[in-house]
Amino acid sequence: MTDVVKKFEPLFEPKSIAFIGASRNPLKWGYQIPSNLIEFGYNGNVYPVNPHESDLFKLKVYRSIDEIPEQPIDLAVATVPSRLILEVVKDCAQAGVRALIVIAAGFGELGGEGAGKEAEMARIARDSGMLLVGPNCAGVVSPEPRNLYCQMPPVKTSPGCIAMASQSGNIGKTIQDLATKYHVGISRLVSTGNEAFLHMEDYLEYFGEDTRTKVVASYVEGVDDGRRFLNIARDVSRKKPVVVLKVGRTQAGQRAAKSHTGALAGSREIFHGACRQAGLTEVADVEELFDTITAFARQPIPRGRRVGIVSEGGGWGVLAADACAEFGLEVVDLPEHVLKQLDSFLPSWWSRGNPVDLVGGMVDQGVAKCAEALLACDEVDGVIALGVAFLARQAAEYRRRAASGTSKLASPALYEQIADIAIQRDLEWIGELVKLIDRYQKPMVIAADTVFTAYEDKNEALFALMGEGVMVYPTPRRAARAFAHLVERHEYLASVGAV
Repeated sequence: MTDVVKKFEPLFEPKSIAFIGASRNPLKWGYQIPSNLIEFGYNGNVYPVNPHESDLFKLKVYRSIDEIPEQPIDLAVATVPSRLILEVVKDCAQAGVRALIVIAAGFGELGGEGAGKEAEMARIARDSGMLLVGPNCAGVVSPEPRNLYCQMPPVKTSPGCIAMASQSGNIGKTIQDLATKYHVGISRLVSTGNEAFLHMEDYLEYFGEDTRTKVVASYVEGVDDGRRFLNIARDVSRKKPVVVLKVGRTQAGQRAAKSHTGALAGSREIFHGACRQAGLTEVADVEELFDTITAFARQPIPRGRRVGIVSEGGGWGVLAADACAEFGLEVVDLPEHVLKQLDSFLPSWWSRGNPVDLVGGMVDQGVAKCAEALLACDEVDGVIALGVAFLARQAAEYRRRAASGTSKLASPALYEQIADIAIQRDLEWIGELVKLIDRYQKPMVIAADTVFTAYEDKNEALFALMGEGVMVYPTPRRAARAFAHLVERHEYLASVGAV
């Protein structure tokens, strides 16, 4: 265990948590955060602290932090009003608490007296050696090893390899919601708030050394020490992808950032140039952030910009070709030996070009066979595959017809049988797609319109693919953009001699 990992252990893997300001009022943070923690299965010791209560959450309540029999406490969470925070910080420091999360707002983002209080709490934490998260934050999440969901939002995200530090609790929740919906796991997530003591670069440094983390994401409104941020981010980016969503690109956005967390947004152009030099992947919005981190989490890094496209329909293939051109990817001419291989199993009327258009002649089976032919080709660095889980989509309709019992064409039992066969076929080819990515160690970025109805249809094949970590994007453009970010990662690593 490195010194940095050991330093953050009480925050992300605490054995004990004290809730200062624990409440029985379900509308207050003092109820919401500990109830989420307990209901989602935290496997450490929980100690509510409130001088006016005797029992909460079926647990004994302590009048003060120093009355708790287990000392020192790994993590304390302060959910009291801002006017009481400084006393809480002092009490935690004196009790030897190793890490403290301050939820309340009303400090540096207001300036004046609030900024002074924020500086004082940082001084106390620094002098005592206690980690301080916030103030003005939403909490921390670390699914493994302790089922730590110590946050305001009632979201339980599955374990995974993506870590995120966000200066907005709201943006952190958005990523969690997307991750939950699309079967994506996270390793760590922290709402950093005003960053009175711990700053964005401190979390990035930890994520860089955390063995549970493969991909690093950050939402940034501003940084106080730009040089330190970029030096640490550069070190981390040589080991792991670091994806940054930097806001405050306009004067309106800069004003909003200032009033939100007190962050100094800084020059968009300077930050953008520094990110490129440091090897950071910069994105423009939450959608692009999610698309990019999910690509990095599962897809191999391509060794070039040459793309092969396989499409179940002509229109999507054209859209993908345009998007590839927009993002600087090369839709290559396929060698004659690859065309002949495709000739051997595609219909005679196929287009004999790239994109490979299946023109309705084959379904998921064709996507897998064509994708393998392209992945095996030395002139192709990766594949964008368009259209999967179509048979499972059909299966959902067959089950609806069976349930209605009104069909004049087939009995409910026959429709159920057809649906079972369709899903089984889809699952077989979905499994083959995953194997192809691993076999050829080239990316196969996938988009399919079946995503739009996945939950209505309960599309088992699509969920199985995403359960393997392979994100399915809803449009060709989003798939091409994710592929382009993978390429940029290779080009950066090559430029610093890391590949």
